[in-house]
Amino acid sequence: MFKIKLFVKKHKAIVSMVLIAGIAIAFYLSYQSAVTHAKQLISVPVTNKYMSAGQIINESDITYMELPAAAVIENIYTEPQDIIGKVVNSYDSLAEKSLFYKALIKPSEEMKDVSLYDLKAGEIAITVNTDIQSSYANSILPGHQIDLYFSGTGIEPNSEDQKEKIVYGELVEAARVLAVYDEAGIKMGQLGVGDAATIVVALSYEDADLVGRAKHFGDVFPVISFESMHGITGNTFYDRARMKDAIYQRTIDLQLRMPAEENHE
Repeated sequence: MFKIKLFVKKHKAIVSMVLIAGIAIAFYLSYQSAVTHAKQLISVPVTNKYMSAGQIINESDITYMELPAAAVIENIYTEPQDIIGKVVNSYDSLAEKSLFYKALIKPSEEMKDVSLYDLKAGEIAITVNTDIQSSYANSILPGHQIDLYFSGTGIEPNSEDQKEKIVYGELVEAARVLAVYDEAGIKMGQLGVGDAATIVVALSYEDADLVGRAKHFGDVFPVISFESMHGITGNTFYDRARMKDAIYQRTIDLQLRMPAEENHE
């Protein structure tokens, strides 16, 4: 140690030059590394067409472009598995050859867009109120099938006694669940979601009309049965025709518009 101190003391100029040269070399190598990284090209996914709000991103919608690594920032998706199946956010769009910015696409379950409801021809999306009890402790989720029951009052058809009486029973069989939201409008299945408050179901026009009327005279709520879970209809304990009559007795019975093909006959 003493010899080293003595050498440094005698050769200060040489030691200083060596240190300066070492620092310069370190800076040079660091600079070269930065330049090499900036010039390095990586393949990133981009859109191969214009995509509007609500569109689901499929593998066929993706192409690839080589960009300098330094130009790829954290708010851009770089892996296709992180993109496929997601949806272009509401009120946003992606131009052709656009990068997939994280702020512009979302998981489908986070979207609030009626175009994502899987309605079939002749169906209507209608909401039903629920809570922790009637949702079976938040067990009802999109894709399930449920029965809709009514609890309220009505007038018995063709009866001399026109007093209101308690009505309870099944209104609709095997209704398909499209979405479930909590009180804040957050879809069930997401982090931080509360208890179920609203269920959106797909109904035929006739069933939607019946449920809409029933809501005015009592509560419409979901019920799970073996039949609803397996899509079985026509095997109910209740006389649904009498249930319908009991509710329609209290409303103006407007003739529903006939389907278009029948109007041409």
